[in-house]
Amino acid sequence: RIVAYVKGDRNLVQGISENLIASKLRHYLELKLPYYMIPDDFIFLEAFPLSPNGKLDLKTLPKPQIKTKTYIAPRNELEQQIVSIWQDVLQINKIGIEDNFFELGGNSLSATRVNSRLREVLSIELPLKSIFENPTVDAIAKKVTLLNNIAKNQNINFDDDLDNESKRVEFEI
Repeated sequence: RIVAYVKGDRNLVQGISENLIASKLRHYLELKLPYYMIPDDFIFLEAFPLSPNGKLDLKTLPKPQIKTKTYIAPRNELEQQIVSIWQDVLQINKIGIEDNFFELGGNSLSATRVNSRLREVLSIELPLKSIFENPTVDAIAKKVTLLNNIAKNQNINFDDDLDNESKRVEFEI
């Protein structure tokens, strides 16, 4: 989870709700940063807590409140396979198809592990950036389905050992 701690003078934004400020900040950051770098939470502080030697005291920063989403169970075998991989990598028991990989605690290292497991289990080469751009089980399942449909239409078998470079096909979707 990415948390942004915002320090500011409350008198400057008097009468404006923290939710509105957070919404404006999030919108601004969405224009500047990739999706996976956008903070999940904004916590507003009058001042940053400091240690006795004047450094930021991370241990005393307020913890964000965990927001729960409605659980949506996997609807088919493909979604169940992806959920199982995420559960194994993230060490979380209950993952729904709309849960965001990064909000669940995923990071670039765990995304690499998920991508490797997807390759093993589904026999498909998915670009790593797919997890960053499609961070839900539902979105990944749709991407895998699309790639499988393209492969069928072009008569490609992802299980084949592709020694011959002329057989190698890469998809950018």
